[in-house]
Amino acid sequence: LIKDGYLQPDTLQLASAADCAQAPRDLKAKPAMFDVTGLVTEQHEAISADGTKVPYFLIRRSDVPLDGTTPTLLDGYGGFEIPMTPGYSAGVGAAWLEKGGAKVIANIRGGGEFGPAWHQAALKENRHRAYEDFEAVAATSSTDFGAVVCQVPLLDMQRYHKLLAGASWMAEYGDPDDAEEWKFVRTFS
Repeated sequence: LIKDGYLQPDTLQLASAADCAQAPRDLKAKPAMFDVTGLVTEQHEAISADGTKVPYFLIRRSDVPLDGTTPTLLDGYGGFEIPMTPGYSAGVGAAWLEKGGAKVIANIRGGGEFGPAWHQAALKENRHRAYEDFEAVAATSSTDFGAVVCQVPLLDMQRYHKLLAGASWMAEYGDPDDAEEWKFVRTFS
């Protein structure tokens, strides 16, 4: 077995099928790179504009207030059926969580967290759902957002398909050269 999470480094374990892996034994683990004492991971749901429940993880110190004053990093992807699954990040832990910041990971539609239907729910003319999901998580998570960092920007939707791999993304976003599809593509350009 391999065990990991937002607060646990990757750990290789040995378990027995005879007891349904009730007593796994650690064989090897990556080193812990930050102090997890007092940190918690919680899973919550936000309600998107169309009523869909959107799960998200909140990682924080258990003693920080959830009143909108805690500095928070909100992360999400929502594309190409790529899931945002729990994973250990030494940088986030040491530079952010240990210092009292919080991290929210939004499992917005378009991603692969819940299979093909979750991904397909935010394709083309329904792309706005990914943005609405992200907005719902931001509004629900009771944290403080003061800036946006767009790590994988695709902002010029009128010409994106002319980029190196851009033509292969048209199934995700739509074809800006098709007049009918441009009507919805331009709404997120």
